[in-house]
Amino acid sequence: MATESETLTRCPYCQTRFRVTPRQIEAARGRVRCGHCLYVFNAVEHAEPEEDPTTKPQSTAPQEPSSGTETDADDLVFDDNPEEDAQDSRYAGHDELEEEAFSEDFLALDAGDRSGFRSELDDLDSREQLEDDESWAESLLQEVESEPTEAPDKPDSPAPEPPPREKTPDPEPELEPGPRPEPRNTAPSGPDWQSLSTDPIVTSRPDRWRWLRRLAWLLGIAGMAALLVYQLGWYRFERLALYEPIRPWYEQACEWAGCELPPLVATDALEPRRLVVRSHPDMANALLLEVTIVNEAGFDQPWPAIALSFSNLNNDVVAQRVFQPQAYLADDEAQRGRIPSGEGRRIRLGLQDPGKDAINYRIDFLPARQ
Repeated sequence: MATESETLTRCPYCQTRFRVTPRQIEAARGRVRCGHCLYVFNAVEHAEPEEDPTTKPQSTAPQEPSSGTETDADDLVFDDNPEEDAQDSRYAGHDELEEEAFSEDFLALDAGDRSGFRSELDDLDSREQLEDDESWAESLLQEVESEPTEAPDKPDSPAPEPPPREKTPDPEPELEPGPRPEPRNTAPSGPDWQSLSTDPIVTSRPDRWRWLRRLAWLLGIAGMAALLVYQLGWYRFERLALYEPIRPWYEQACEWAGCELPPLVATDALEPRRLVVRSHPDMANALLLEVTIVNEAGFDQPWPAIALSFSNLNNDVVAQRVFQPQAYLADDEAQRGRIPSGEGRRIRLGLQDPGKDAINYRIDFLPARQ
């Protein structure tokens, strides 16, 4: 029987009543957990007044069996720490309520123990009565099976049995055609590829005018490029014509246009050899220059202009002069003559004596003046 210090409270969710001790109430500031639905509520706010046990009528009917196993008061109330109870307060319990699992006699734990044991005895008695009720039906069936069956009176002469008739199959009932159910699409849900359009693709014929326009653009670009090359080649004719890789193109153009190409000149490929400067044997106060000009270029070159300079002991220039091909060659040879590639030509040149200070001399080749 419960002590006076215990408090009777009712779960507001499943309406189950049970008693809690002051220690359990103070453990979580009055919040307890229902042992049936695990709902957390305030036991003080849902406390119920004590009922007088003398006024409660005693019921003679057997009590209903309790739900399986019996639990103590400490199992029904979980006295956890306040922080865990605060976190568990959001749990709303089971969705389905088993209202018949606990009886109204759950007020006293001692009485609940006795009622549970008594309910098990009542279950055994009810099962025995049920077996007794079914035993009379089984015995009746056994008596009916044990009675012999009376055979019918046999006739004096057995009558001929008619030939067995062939069994004709029963005509199947004709079913009237009804509205056919629409077939369900059992295909898995996915992209509806059947809804895509499958119309044939009609290719248009090629536009002849488009090709003509494209050809006109190509011809125009080619013409502009040719005009640019012509202008560049014309304005840079004298310089580009001396460039050996493109000179054959200039030669073909000049054959068609009737022009004359300037001669190829590479004065740095001309080398002076066997240079001798001495007094002129036939003239007074004159010097005679003899030198062999060797063309090491890969093409024939015209005769160059000769630059001759004299210097003193301090390497200061005391006399300098440039001689054109007409000064050391005949007119015809000077204008049309060429120095073959890989060969040399010996020339003689007379000049005025620069004086006794002219001790050193130097010779250079320059392009001839046209």
